[in-house]
Amino acid sequence: MNTASTFSAISDKAHHAVESGLAVVDRTTGLVVDRAHLASDSTARYVRQQPVKALLIAAAAGALAVGLIALFSRPRD
Repeated sequence: MNTASTFSAISDKAHHAVESGLAVVDRTTGLVVDRAHLASDSTARYVRQQPVKALLIAAAAGALAVGLIALFSRPRD
């Protein structure tokens, strides 16, 4: 096997690996998008059915986030 054929074989394997990786990323992205749409639809349905409870949950989550930010942004002495 000469250098050119070795390089060609390595190049073909690399090309195949990249194509396989891109196919996996494409499938995974599709699954993530599908699940995000399902979660969004489910959340919208919950908010329509339970608006007060959804508002209270959102307020509690916001308060928790602000509390964590305040806790971790304090200067360390």
